Amino acid sequence: MNKNKITVINMDKERHMRFGMNALIELEDELGKPITEIEDGLSMQDMRTIFYVGLKWEDKKLSYADVGDLMDEAIDNNEGGLQYLAEKLGESIQKALGSSGNSFPEN
Repeated sequence: MNKNKITVINMDKERHMRFGMNALIELEDELGKPITEIEDGLSMQDMRTIFYVGLKWEDKKLSYADVGDLMDEAIDNNEGGLQYLAEKLGESIQKALGSSGNSFPEN
């Protein structure tokens, strides 16, 4: 596992998002579009799906509902709220793709 591809996020505890190739393919399947088109806008459901796929490698028992609750905790516990989540998503996808540009628009 390449630790450079892990993004630390403060939720209920410190969690670690990572997107390997299989996770990126799963994410494309779940979102119904290529990973390169994600920056065209995300719904809350899209964000939850991305977090789910990125977090489940570390916690196999996570459900989509669990991830929604974790997102609420991250919003409540971090300055910037929803912006914090968006930044962590962008950071994680950038690491996965080896990109230095913005993968997600700032909301």
